[in-house]
Amino acid sequence: LWVFPSSVPGAQKFALGFMLWAGLLGASLATRTRRHIILDPIKKKLDEATLKPFSLIGGVVTFCFCGTLSVLGWMQLHEQFTEWRGGDGVGVYDALPVPLWVGTLSIPVTFGVMALRFLAQGINDFKWGPPKGGADAHGVDLEALEKEQLPMSEAK
Repeated sequence: LWVFPSSVPGAQKFALGFMLWAGLLGASLATRTRRHIILDPIKKKLDEATLKPFSLIGGVVTFCFCGTLSVLGWMQLHEQFTEWRGGDGVGVYDALPVPLWVGTLSIPVTFGVMALRFLAQGINDFKWGPPKGGADAHGVDLEALEKEQLPMSEAK
């Protein structure tokens, strides 16, 4: 408190830049394990024949959305990198000589990875069908688990 009475200059911006990395890497991992937000009420109402093309369309649309965000992130990254490369002490955090583009790099990288994962999952679901027990079951057959449960009268 005596050394930095008004906090470290630029520390909040620095911390937010690296919190962006943590959040987007978590979103990418959620995409990998299929723990992302899906249109579950709609998917539960579809039969097997309709569910496969619906999953493919959903994967392609989400691929396009994430791909667009990735392209926009690359454009922002290019601007920040060019600014940083062009001048001494330009385009860095106030507190440390870390370039701003290091934090921005998380946007195109993670959204690009998520785009490819959504496309791959859409193609996989179209070819072999979604995971057992519905799209949110992560490979667990929920219907089989319900059959194994004991009724409340037997559980006592």
